[in-house]
Amino acid sequence: MQAPSHIRENHRYRPDIDVLRAIAVISVVLFHAGVEVVAGGFVGVDIFFVVSGYLISKHLIEEAAATGRVDIRDFYRRRLRRIAPVLLTVLFVTAIFAFLLLFPASLESFAISLLSSLGFFSNIYFWQESGYFAAQDSSIPLLHTWSLSIEEQFYLFIPVLILFLARWKKALYLCLLLAFVLSFSLSVWQSPLRPGASFYLLPTRVWELLFGTLTAVLVIERPRMLDRLPAVALAVIGFGAITWSLFAIDEGMAFPGWVAFVPCLGTALVILSGRDAIPWISRVLAQPPVLMLGLISYSLYLWHWPVIVFQNYLWPDAEGLIAIVPAIAIPVALAFASYYLIEVPTRRKSFSFLALCRVSAGGTAALLATAAVALVFAGLPQRFPATVNRLAAAAADGPDIPDRCLLGDPDCRLGADGEAPSAVVIGDSYAAALAPAFDAALEAKGIAGASFHQNSCKPLAGYSIADGSRIDARNCLDRNMKGLRRVAQDPAIKTVYLVSRDFEVDGSLDLLARTVALFRSASKSVVVLYGLPKLSRGSDLPLDLARAQAFGLPAPILTPDRTAVRKIEAFAARERGAMYIDLEDALCSGEECAETFEGQSIYRDGGHLTRSVSRALFGDYLADRL
Repeated sequence: MQAPSHIRENHRYRPDIDVLRAIAVISVVLFHAGVEVVAGGFVGVDIFFVVSGYLISKHLIEEAAATGRVDIRDFYRRRLRRIAPVLLTVLFVTAIFAFLLLFPASLESFAISLLSSLGFFSNIYFWQESGYFAAQDSSIPLLHTWSLSIEEQFYLFIPVLILFLARWKKALYLCLLLAFVLSFSLSVWQSPLRPGASFYLLPTRVWELLFGTLTAVLVIERPRMLDRLPAVALAVIGFGAITWSLFAIDEGMAFPGWVAFVPCLGTALVILSGRDAIPWISRVLAQPPVLMLGLISYSLYLWHWPVIVFQNYLWPDAEGLIAIVPAIAIPVALAFASYYLIEVPTRRKSFSFLALCRVSAGGTAALLATAAVALVFAGLPQRFPATVNRLAAAAADGPDIPDRCLLGDPDCRLGADGEAPSAVVIGDSYAAALAPAFDAALEAKGIAGASFHQNSCKPLAGYSIADGSRIDARNCLDRNMKGLRRVAQDPAIKTVYLVSRDFEVDGSLDLLARTVALFRSASKSVVVLYGLPKLSRGSDLPLDLARAQAFGLPAPILTPDRTAVRKIEAFAARERGAMYIDLEDALCSGEECAETFEGQSIYRDGGHLTRSVSRALFGDYLADRL
């Protein structure tokens, strides 16, 4: 188990560390490639954080103990050698494919993500872009760089902290422990409330890197209690915790929070178990193929996600092994190539640091220029025919209305002006998508109206959001418990329109009956709107339509959901006073539905109407039925 020469020059080789790296990277790759059994494969990033925090912090603390200082310049030289060559290569290759394949708006977004990746603040950018209607994760080629940004932000302050407290060891350790406790507490508190911010931002993630730092402290200081614990027991428990995390944790859990503590603890225990000698379980796992995966883990992590994104982009219908095998094999091949051709040569001391700086500066300048071209020339629309660009542009054609509307909000008024609303549209994001249609229809009828909607929140008495932010869930429950009652008690409101994507699932029909009864008891007219056709091929209508024309891929297909519609029709028939408007009649004839209207995509994503189609097509359709 001898280490490669470029590692032996600088470190005592720990094969168990490469085992951890291999587990981390292969779990992430399998998860992203669609191997569903590895439901918690994303915790591989958390394993990386602990390992990275341990290795970097151990070197810095030992240097401070030996010399009384930290050589900051040398630290960043080593970081540059470690991260820049492969990162710039991957960014450059990814940029080439982005310019060849991405439509104008997506290319502009890519350019911004490229700049944020170069500046190591892509985690902040992706957090800001992670709203309800953000692009799907699987369509963002540089999304995975958020974790690299977290690490580099950590490395801005950790060497400085160790430098300033190098002579006061107890104060240093106390600061590290305090920072760990504060960050972990913040993560536990905020993960259920603000899952996007907690996932992407340093304050709720830094505890994982500090977990590695504190592990380094334990290895260096060797407390007596630790010496009493059998190394093999630590390793068995550690690998057991990691294994449990990979298969028991899933995306539905509030993360990182409490949940991420398990894989982080497991990683720390494995590291502690090998402080003197590698226990047998680690030696068993440290076979040459596993160690090789550990050595190429950095390259493999950087390559895997762009490959998967562009593979899904060009072969969206691929499933099973046809999709999984290339999603794993291609990144592994690229990782081996970049490891031996880029990583190994540039990390040797014999490779001139000045030459590395020149190459890195030139590569960075080229990427900055590339991003500038994409932004200055608005995504270079001339790369595609005008018809393709128009189809793709539908993704940005959303309604001019807030994501969450409250009663009395002037930005949420619909129809005629001046009067108190006599009609209210209540629903989720699909109600917001129909707001332009209602605005046109109510205005044509001279009726004042309002929208009362919240994304993901069905307009049903007693309903709340099961997944996602607790803040959103609380707002949804408040709207459905108190807000619906306020609507029912408002004498000015005569008609209530209820809109949602899936009234017919998860017991929602029972709650819909309760909701209709609430409004009927207050002498309100109740109208249920339902039936927009669903995609039976494809997942994002404007993107799929544009790709079909640009690259000759299979066209997406919209079909009516007859089973669901029949359930709603039967419900309206048996619920006295509940009227029903079938939305599919505006788009479908028999089993065929229109995917476009006047050359534009019907939807701006997988099911929300574009603003233009909502107003032009459904405005007239609803005006004839109100």
